[in-house]
Amino acid sequence: MHRVAIERISDSERALQAAEELVFEYVAITAAESGRGPWNTRDDLPERIATELADLINFYSSPSGFFVAFTGDSPIGCGGLHFLNEETADIRRIYVRVEYRERGVARRLMDACFALAKENGFRHLVVDIVPQRTDVIDWYRRLGFVNIDPFETIEIEMVYLGKSLLS
Repeated sequence: MHRVAIERISDSERALQAAEELVFEYVAITAAESGRGPWNTRDDLPERIATELADLINFYSSPSGFFVAFTGDSPIGCGGLHFLNEETADIRRIYVRVEYRERGVARRLMDACFALAKENGFRHLVVDIVPQRTDVIDWYRRLGFVNIDPFETIEIEMVYLGKSLLS
């Protein structure tokens, strides 16, 4: 694998275009895994997700941010940090294409999110994950995330995790 470059969508047109493709891919796979799919086109998406995808640049505007991982010219993963309030940000859409997993790409994306969170003074990070993704839940726990109460109300069952950035 070539060197992995992490680009922020607000700084890179190619990252913005790749993000749109990767986010749709991620939510379609998540829907299928959780029994809500298939979502074959953007018209199939729930309104909440369609709104995010339709305007990623504004949804992830500062102090939020969204990143895309590339190897050469190929987008291989994505992930973002979304502002919830002055102290808390939501980790969103951390995704790495199957053939690039287990190579540290997700960790690089998380490191970009951690750095942005600290840069903007967030004290807490939260994430929600469909319960079928036990390997992902375990990965977040290895990063120091712990179970928390739900921070949003959505139509499906989720596992809610949080991490303090104060230590």
